[in-house]
Amino acid sequence: MKPATHLFRGFTLIELLLSMGIATVIFAITSIILSSLIPKANLNSFTEVLKAEIRQQQLAAMSGEKDVSDSAVNYGVLFSEDQYTLFAGTTYDPVPVDSYTTQAPEALGISTDFANNAVIFEKGSGEVQNFDSDNRTITITDSLSKQSKTITLNKYGIPE
Repeated sequence: MKPATHLFRGFTLIELLLSMGIATVIFAITSIILSSLIPKANLNSFTEVLKAEIRQQQLAAMSGEKDVSDSAVNYGVLFSEDQYTLFAGTTYDPVPVDSYTTQAPEALGISTDFANNAVIFEKGSGEVQNFDSDNRTITITDSLSKQSKTITLNKYGIPE
């Protein structure tokens, strides 16, 4: 009679620990990479939306779009710390119903060096009213990632 041989099937404890360790390292690296991509995507997309809405306001001024009083007017964008407002006229007036406010996503802040925190486009030409070459930037900053994007407008209202 032959002695019984035992065949053990499965993984040893060392093999299991090694596999789990490799999986943990891969998961940690992936989490770090993805956690930095989300704020960057928020910053990039918000900046692009803001640029598009600035261009929209400029085009409204250039085309002679009319406000609620049915006359062609200037159009502008008013910036505050965490939002911006699109408006018609030479100054922002909270009473008319044709203004539109957009809230910045959480952790994003807006700052500008334009006079009165607003950029106003002249009716007909679309040029920046009272253009000052030293004060012409809008900066969007992510407080979590410490990244920022800057939009610089020339006197014609075109982002550079």
